[in-house]
Amino acid sequence: MAIRAVYFDIGGVILRTENPEPRREWERRLGLQSGQLVKIVFDNPVAQQSTAGEATESDVWREVGRSLNLSRQQLMELREDFFAGDQWDENLLAFIRKLRTRIRTGVISNGWLGAQAAMTKRINAATFDTIVFSGVEKCRKPDEKIYRLALARLGVSPGEAMFFDDFQENVDGANRIGMQAVLFEGPHQAIEMIRKIFMHTRPL
Repeated sequence: MAIRAVYFDIGGVILRTENPEPRREWERRLGLQSGQLVKIVFDNPVAQQSTAGEATESDVWREVGRSLNLSRQQLMELREDFFAGDQWDENLLAFIRKLRTRIRTGVISNGWLGAQAAMTKRINAATFDTIVFSGVEKCRKPDEKIYRLALARLGVSPGEAMFFDDFQENVDGANRIGMQAVLFEGPHQAIEMIRKIFMHTRPL
């Protein structure tokens, strides 16, 4: 079945932590093990609620401050530093905009309530035909509901859709409903896979 749409995750795919040092510095300051801060921020119960549209980003950070016993000033500094090493992949975004001249493109992302509004400079209708954030839709990967919602908005069947995500459980969730989901290993891998699909037509 021909591919008619390609969907992308955001965090870990289009927006990646290229410099983990700011987070590691906070882990040293707080006496945490390597990688523990990410779990405290993203896996705490309020963060899970926000990903499902049931709590705000401010609620998440208040919970982080409470769990780490931080002062208001410390929490403000941590909140700023936590994402300091993240970088948008402008080359991948440019490729997706070019890809959009051939087929439909979309986003399927687990994101806190408010994340979509904060990312509109790059995650917008100039690049994507549909944008599906869990915090807005109140359902999250790997629940099949979020994938089916994204497919319906572009009018494609699961077998006509490719999806790139950096978490295996999200890839597995998409594959279970028949999407052609791929574990993202880097922009070169994704771009080359997509290019091979269109080798019989004008190159991307």
